[in-house]
Amino acid sequence: MKNVLFIAKVLKRHICVFHLPYLKWSHEQGYKVYVVAKNDYLENEENQLQYCDEFINVDFDRKILSKGNYKAYKQIQKILSDTHFDIIHCHTPAAGAITRLAARKTRKQGTKVIYTAHGFHFYKGAPLKQWMYYPIEKWLARFTDTLITINKEDYTLANTKFKTHVEFVNGVGVDQSRFVFNENTRIQKRNELGINDDTVMILSIGEIIKRKNHKVIIDAMAGIENPHVRFYIAGDGEDRQKLERYVEKHNLQTKVVFLGHRFDIPELLNATDIFAFPSIHEGLPIALIEAMFSQKPLICSNIRGNNDLVIDGENGIMVTYDNVEGYLHGIEVLINNPELAINMGKMNYRIAQNYDTQKVLQEMIKVYNKTLQGDDFHETN
Repeated sequence: MKNVLFIAKVLKRHICVFHLPYLKWSHEQGYKVYVVAKNDYLENEENQLQYCDEFINVDFDRKILSKGNYKAYKQIQKILSDTHFDIIHCHTPAAGAITRLAARKTRKQGTKVIYTAHGFHFYKGAPLKQWMYYPIEKWLARFTDTLITINKEDYTLANTKFKTHVEFVNGVGVDQSRFVFNENTRIQKRNELGINDDTVMILSIGEIIKRKNHKVIIDAMAGIENPHVRFYIAGDGEDRQKLERYVEKHNLQTKVVFLGHRFDIPELLNATDIFAFPSIHEGLPIALIEAMFSQKPLICSNIRGNNDLVIDGENGIMVTYDNVEGYLHGIEVLINNPELAINMGKMNYRIAQNYDTQKVLQEMIKVYNKTLQGDDFHETN
């Protein structure tokens, strides 16, 4: 039996969110599937890990040069010395760096190492301190058989500057069956939220942290005179209380609603009229793709990842991430042009088909085939 190892920093918030279809496929091919990550499930939570034959807990630290990560490095070395893996697929910066360093010896014994960059720390317009990661990733590429990128900017840079084989894949995939529009669901969810037919619901999904940039939409809402427009934020995070105080200070409580962490994202997308996504930087945002499958018009920041998905004026409106007036104008355009908004939503659904889990899985199978040079990974229907 051949062995496959999937590695990421955390189990619950990464492996179980993004990679179960790939574990499932590997398991179905007869491979023994190993998973290495930090177990971030709480004691009272049900572990959602499936299709895994052996899980090994490794306590990765987000700071690459920490003592904890040296311990993690030694753990990975032991795992790789105890078991021969035909392929190692690693994710997330810290876990990816540690694994590629630890796997230098096993690569000489035939193991193939794949690393998926879910969005490099460095990108066009990034602060100089972010570019400190560039030479590190460039060096680590030497210990990588295949580097997978999920947006065009990262692909162009890596393919031009890094000495490794680089592939482009359309993200990690989204299960489109979860995001089917249903009028009854829309009505039910809007009733639950206290939203009547006259109200225009603008929704943003994501952690309430600086990078997600919810404040710029809040500032835009201050300029909207229509009393029937509301901005809903689905998510939680370290900046929530600060942002709630900001809303109170500017008397925007009737215009901005904090929904907290939610488990009903498909239903919320059914209920909404406009999806807003003003992030400062992304890799390839899942939330935007989910909104596209839900046939919603988009207003979002013109950044890496977002501009892989959105053509300004065709399936959404793109704005410089800190341009309050731009967001205000874009929201008003979508509100005042319902036919345009509907057509954008339809176009989004067509584009989103490229990012369905099953299609991305087929792309990944081709990458495995190339990496293994015709080994026993077989393409399936």
